[in-house]
Amino acid sequence: MVTGRVNRGLSMLELLTVLAISTVMVGLLVPTLSWSRSVARETLCASHARQLHLLMVSFAQDDDYSRYAPTIEVGHDDLSYLWTGGYLHTTDITVCPATLNQVTVQRDDYEELQRASRHAYDEEGGHSYETFHHVSPGEFPGGLVINQHRQLSLKDPMRPADTFIVLDSDNDPDAGGMNDGLFGYNNLPDAATNNHGERGLNVAFLDGRIRFVTASQWVEVMLRSAHLNADSIDLVRARALYEPRIQWGLRQDGNDGLRYWLE
Repeated sequence: MVTGRVNRGLSMLELLTVLAISTVMVGLLVPTLSWSRSVARETLCASHARQLHLLMVSFAQDDDYSRYAPTIEVGHDDLSYLWTGGYLHTTDITVCPATLNQVTVQRDDYEELQRASRHAYDEEGGHSYETFHHVSPGEFPGGLVINQHRQLSLKDPMRPADTFIVLDSDNDPDAGGMNDGLFGYNNLPDAATNNHGERGLNVAFLDGRIRFVTASQWVEVMLRSAHLNADSIDLVRARALYEPRIQWGLRQDGNDGLRYWLE
């Protein structure tokens, strides 16, 4: 005798259970996927910084004075010389995919490579990275002593493991709790419109390393690299209000610059 099998559908209780489980799974997966995308963008942004550094090394190898860039003013983030010199063949690597800044680099217009976009409302636009080609006189943590302002070059490598040259743009105006009236553009990763928000920034060092530096680590990294201009000196002093271990004073040898140390 053949017994017929009756196929019944899911009961209401079973259906609700399945929907509840699906909702929980989606709730668990969405943050994971979002985090994965964020990590991927951050990794690609770091890769771009590394590639820009390598292009600067190529330029320095060809330059008569072994400079990483032509003579440019302190604080300028000009990358156009890499394009006009034939070192940079795509502007894609000049934009961090994680940035919220108003970048305006176009594939056929190198003029936008002459500046870094400062923030999300910067109508002048630009690319996503800052370049630091100059070091300042002073006595710095780790025993570094510099007696005159000078431009970085392959012949004068400073301390390659401590000296950086490319980093994510973090030039928001008076952002994120650091507004004490000392400066206009604070060179600190402390705002949502920085490439990676308040978390930190990718930094390319002369020895080829890429390091993600948090906001709390940034001032020490900058001091060890001797990258100080008017804005960043104000930053050091402003950070000292929150981190008393950062100290500075006059140099005992009478040379230019100040003495900086960490207690």
